[in-house]
Amino acid sequence: MSSREPGKLSLTATLLFGAGALCLVGGSVTLADDLAVRGWSSVAGRVLSSEVTSETSSRTHAASGRSVTRTRYRADVEYEYSVDGTQFVGTRVSRANVDHLAEDPAAAIVARYPPGGRIDVYYDPDDASTAVLNNEVAGTGFSGLGLGALFVLAAVGLKIGSRF
Repeated sequence: MSSREPGKLSLTATLLFGAGALCLVGGSVTLADDLAVRGWSSVAGRVLSSEVTSETSSRTHAASGRSVTRTRYRADVEYEYSVDGTQFVGTRVSRANVDHLAEDPAAAIVARYPPGGRIDVYYDPDDASTAVLNNEVAGTGFSGLGLGALFVLAAVGLKIGSRF
């Protein structure tokens, strides 16, 4: 490495550290929210409707002029439940409802929740109108923590390596 590059190396390490810190904070918040859902109360509910919906979008890449079309699939599930005599309707399957690039994952979710089926609904005890059907911890919080740790370690490695 030439003597002109320490500034670039320091900037790279600082940017990596900053990105890592953001990922660590975001991952921590997401994981904390996911863990909170695990403690929500549950009641019996009933599936009102369940279907796979899709949305197709197109865009043109500026550099190549190539058009790209992408279809995203979503499991749309509507259910009803009652808390302390108040009826609610929910649509969230999990805390992180996601779109899928293939139809099969969305279809698998829909198959688990057929219309008319009895289900467990997990609701926020502080706001019973907020509910999910799946209260398991998603991997997104762990992914953010892992990526953040990787960036921070890379930044530290660059700083340590620049001393030799």
